[in-house]
Amino acid sequence: MEEFIIVTYNCRLNYFSNYKCNRILNYLLNITKSNYYIICLQGMNDYKSNEYIFNHLNILIIPKLNKDINLYLLTNLNIDTYKYYKFTLLPPYDYLSKGNKGFHYYTLSLFDYKINIYNTELYENINLINNDLLNEIVTFIISNNYLNNLHLIIGSLYCHKIKLKRLLDLNKKLTNIDTNEIDDNILFYISSKINNEYLTNFLKNDFNLKINEIIIRNEMNFSQNLPIEIRLIIEK
Repeated sequence: MEEFIIVTYNCRLNYFSNYKCNRILNYLLNITKSNYYIICLQGMNDYKSNEYIFNHLNILIIPKLNKDINLYLLTNLNIDTYKYYKFTLLPPYDYLSKGNKGFHYYTLSLFDYKINIYNTELYENINLINNDLLNEIVTFIISNNYLNNLHLIIGSLYCHKIKLKRLLDLNKKLTNIDTNEIDDNILFYISSKINNEYLTNFLKNDFNLKINEIIIRNEMNFSQNLPIEIRLIIEK
């Protein structure tokens, strides 16, 4: 059996630390040993740290699509498209992100199947608007007629309660060890009302995928946010 791993990790790299960079690097190197993987990174805020980590990774790294948005994608899947989308619904005090808050979206190919990834980091301290921004991503999915693909909204969403019923979060464990909150998510979107049973059947019947386990990497507790992994098995 082949394994397919999906990861979200807010590295919170705000300055260079040799110790922290090497811990993150070793973690990423371990993930890239898998048959197939998608790694969504947020919080890559320090140029020197990014350069150190990426120079030691001999893999494809999708570059930043906006100079003020510190999001990256690491994958060994075929990449059909990748673009940056700026949110239209932004609070008046959005000067903190220089008006560039948005998401990166990618269409990836796993064999004959299409997977759409929406990598983002929403507002940490002004999170009342975050469910509305999630709704903007869902509206984007519907308006672009991508409904036959597998859709994953990934990143630090800072939504203590996901209000949209068509989004399913399989993780119930905290990811922010400072605030004891679930700040990070891997959300599945399906056009009909979704639950665990429906998702299981959808992945199996439409994509030959089976969720094996969901892991929060507590050993990465040297930083505020913990990585989430969804490990799937490819059933050929």
